[in-house]
Amino acid sequence: MTDETKKGFWRWGFALLFVGIAAVLIKQATEETPEPSKPTFLSDLIIVTARTHARNWKVDKNTELVRMEATNSHTITVYYSLLNYDSDVSSFNLEATKSAVVNIFCDPKNFEKQSIFSLGGTYVYVFGSKNVKEIGRFEFNKKNCEGSL
Repeated sequence: MTDETKKGFWRWGFALLFVGIAAVLIKQATEETPEPSKPTFLSDLIIVTARTHARNWKVDKNTELVRMEATNSHTITVYYSLLNYDSDVSSFNLEATKSAVVNIFCDPKNFEKQSIFSLGGTYVYVFGSKNVKEIGRFEFNKKNCEGSL
């Protein structure tokens, strides 16, 4: 093999290598990225939300969000403390609270595409006070909206 033949061989080799790499990069750039699997994405979203949400956050003068927990792969539990409950037991109505919360979540203008709620996750709200560990709880998910979304 002469020097000229060797140079030609190397040129063709590099050209083919370059074309091959370019083809792979173009194919990857034009393919759509696959959607994350819904259960895994939901589970990850629940875990991240529970870990990053502020603790002991005062919602209003009577209510404090104590913490959030990722209960399982599709459920997040939110713990609230009713600050004035021990001095005025009649001031809290669990059914009225549930109705108000579900109405807020089911309002289409509050509905986000990639939220725990929209992906089929379940919320459990637990209410307690300084002296009563659990006053009441309720859970809800997208099924509670009955066609309003």
